[in-house]
Amino acid sequence: MARQFLIDIDLKQNELRNAVIHNLGTAPLSGKAGQVYYNTGSNQLFFHNGTSWQSAGQISITLGGDLSGTASTNASGQITLNATIEPNSVALGTDTSGNYVATLSSTDTHLTIANSGTETAAVTIVTDATALNTASAIVSRNSNGDFAAGTITANLTGDVTGNLTGDIKNTDGTVILDSGNSNAAAVFTGSVVGNASTADKLLVARKIELDGDVKGEVNFDGSQNVIITTAIQPNSVVLGTDTTGNYVAGISGTTNQITVTGSGSESAAVTIGLPDNVEVVGNLQVGGNLNVVGTVNSVNTTQVNIVDNKINLNTAFTGVPTTDAGIRVERGDAADVEILWNETDDKWTLTNDGSAYHHIVRKYAETLSTSLATYTISHMLGSEDVVVQVFETGGSKEQVEVGVEHFSPTQVKLQFATAPTAGAYRVVITG
Repeated sequence: MARQFLIDIDLKQNELRNAVIHNLGTAPLSGKAGQVYYNTGSNQLFFHNGTSWQSAGQISITLGGDLSGTASTNASGQITLNATIEPNSVALGTDTSGNYVATLSSTDTHLTIANSGTETAAVTIVTDATALNTASAIVSRNSNGDFAAGTITANLTGDVTGNLTGDIKNTDGTVILDSGNSNAAAVFTGSVVGNASTADKLLVARKIELDGDVKGEVNFDGSQNVIITTAIQPNSVVLGTDTTGNYVAGISGTTNQITVTGSGSESAAVTIGLPDNVEVVGNLQVGGNLNVVGTVNSVNTTQVNIVDNKINLNTAFTGVPTTDAGIRVERGDAADVEILWNETDDKWTLTNDGSAYHHIVRKYAETLSTSLATYTISHMLGSEDVVVQVFETGGSKEQVEVGVEHFSPTQVKLQFATAPTAGAYRVVITG
């Protein structure tokens, strides 16, 4: 990762020692006049003239022999060679590798080859294919897609005419029989096993009836789905016998905690209340306000959990503030520690030794949402003793270097050599 500088670096005429120019395998997509880089592929130094990348040196390339052509270079300094193979410079079998065909010839009377063996000749290949039932000839279809050859084994699609000799093999699928005569029906001999596809309902309707603890009935003839309306019979469900899961058999109270009346009868109204003196053995959670008239005593407490988001101190104080307030931790033989609001300094302070108090560092952060060369940032930290950092909002969020002026106790100025894209950087100020 490299530190980015978004402002010019002035070395005040000091030497830049042991520096290495930016190494790249290919030229940057864009450049600025005066920018340089070192191409690791060609081992050359390139500079940008404001329009394109130019090589710092010259390369001369000449093609001769079996190849001829010219050389050109593009904006990135890459050289392109336009080469042409000279006539009759490539000898097959000598200058080439792999298989090639020297001549074509036929081995029987079914295939005829003419004009093979000449470099630019048009070679013609002819077969003796025919649709007729001709002995020792290749079979082909005629212009209608038919042929009159002898025995052929293949799948048939469409109508079959003429005489068929052989067996029809049994395969899965649908068989449609047609006599070919509108006045005569086709005949199928064999067994059919399965369900009837045209049945609408049962020949004789039936009644489905439920009896016992649950009763209900419905008539069913198979023509449509049915719903049986059921009813649980009175006193037919015994809790704990006919049911699963937990149920409440009786409710009882605990002394000084809960009082219960009316429990033990099936239809009784049960009343649950608190006695005059309530004792809570475990945790107590109050959903609303807790108003304590007397004194709150904490006994053997190791942790206090408060759901509210604020603790108010000095609530009875009025007028001009003069009294410091904070949170102190007593540490026995060790020095107490404290977080304190100092009314004299109007700042939060803290101590780690009980005597020396230090201001608490605060932070201000802001995304540079506009595109400017100079930004005035109001941090309102009340001091020029602040630390300013700028980093990218996207990608790896690298920190960058910009010009910083500590303008006032409440403001700093950021300076960029070139106005950045809006939202590209974020500034963080601590002090």
